[in-house]
Amino acid sequence: MQKTTDIKQFYIRLLNYENACKIIEFVNNNDKNDYANIVGGGINLQVSEENIGKVFDYIETLNCKYEITFEHPENVNKSIIERLNFKNNK
Repeated sequence: MQKTTDIKQFYIRLLNYENACKIIEFVNNNDKNDYANIVGGGINLQVSEENIGKVFDYIETLNCKYEITFEHPENVNKSIIERLNFKNNK
């Protein structure tokens, strides 16, 4: 019986370049079905449900700040800037 794997896509923001590269390398070497790459403002991860825990455990070992989002990091950044501009223009 072949195992079916559900892939989840999400993004991580607020990483420095070194930690982003470490996470990408970990994900890409962890499982042939998992994939990670750098995108504007963060990294994109496509990870199977069974490996998500391993990825988060690895990120925790880096002892760095990060934010997980399902929206592209550039869109999150634009939204933050728009809200700041709105508050300043009141």
